[in-house]
Amino acid sequence: IGTVGIKKIDDDKAELKALYLHKEYRGLGWGSRLINSAIDEARDLGYKTIVLDSMSIYKDALKLYEKSGFVPTERFNDNPYADIFMKKDL
Repeated sequence: IGTVGIKKIDDDKAELKALYLHKEYRGLGWGSRLINSAIDEARDLGYKTIVLDSMSIYKDALKLYEKSGFVPTERFNDNPYADIFMKKDL
């Protein structure tokens, strides 16, 4: 029904990757479960910060990230499609 991953950037920072959830399951708490699972895993692996990139058209995803404690940050990659960059200190 969904997927999420984390990717090592350096010893202190991981990137939240591939958060997807089938439309049928949105709004039921599954997105929060997926993102919290990724955050917990990043913390367990010793990362101090988790970052993500997204696009401003994904309004629901941005609300989820904010609800999960992510805040705006500077660009950290060269993804030409991303116009939103966020981070969360762990």
